[in-house]
This record gives sequence, C-alpha cells and structure tokens, in this order.
Amino acid sequence: MPGGRSPAERLYRLVTEHARLTGTEKVWDIYCGAGSIALALAPFAASVFGCDGLTVAVKAAAENAARLGFAHCDFAAGDLPELLAARAGKESPDVIVVDPPRTGLEEGVRNFLGAASARRLAHVARGRGGPVHLHVAEQTAEGEDCLTATGRRP
Repeated sequence: MPGGRSPAERLYRLVTEHARLTGTEKVWDIYCGAGSIALALAPFAASVFGCDGLTVAVKAAAENAARLGFAHCDFAAGDLPELLAARAGKESPDVIVVDPPRTGLEEGVRNFLGAASARRLAHVARGRGGPVHLHVAEQTAEGEDCLTATGRRP
C-alpha cells in the first residue's frame, strides 16, 4: 500500500481531518457498522453515538469501544429514523458522519439529516464498483444548514 496505509485507514484519516474535532463535540456516526469510523473519531470527541440497522455490527462496535477503553461511545441497533429521533430528543450532534450502504440513505435518515442542526457533516459515498468519495459540509455563519449550504443532499 502506498504510504503503508490501507484504503480504509486513509478514509478514516480523511474523515478525522475533515471533522476538525477539538474534544468538545458530540459526534454521531449513522450506519456505523462495526464502528470503525466512530472509533477513529473517539479520541478527539467528547462523545460518540453510532447507530446501524445490523445488530451484529453494532454489537461488534460496542465490543471494540470497550476493548479500546472508550467509555464515551454509545452504540444502538434498530430502525435508524426511530433511533435518530429518540436520540435527538436528548441531545443534538455537532458533527455527523454518514456512511450508508451502497443502496443509499433511507428516506427517514435523509429527512433527519435535512432537519439536523449539526455544524459539520461528512458523507462517505460509495458507488457500485466505483471509488469512495468523501463530501464534507459545514453550517454557514448565517445559520443555513450544512446540507443546503453546499447544495449536497445525501
């Protein structure tokens, strides 16, 4: 591998760089899988919440967080729109990472992202058989949501 890093490691490094975490942010990782991106961000965040529809993946994410000593990470499995709505009733994310399956974002997740007040959004886009792209958006100084400001809606 060039630079001694796998493509996944390079992706995690890029997401971490673009998230620009200072240690005070609440990070949400939607479609977290086994927690790779969430756990890459965990050392730089105040809290991390990861969610996915696959119970076995979320169980692995929680086990990985415990093994790494990240007590400030919380993972949940289930219906993503329901999980996001319930969590949003308790806290608002500062940074959202979304790494959907190749089939794309489900409608309820798109609706949540459109209404979210996160300051930064990192969207990992994987085309069928194509390269992985990272789209990063920020909330503008005028308060415009980060998705509208860039014209990018996952």
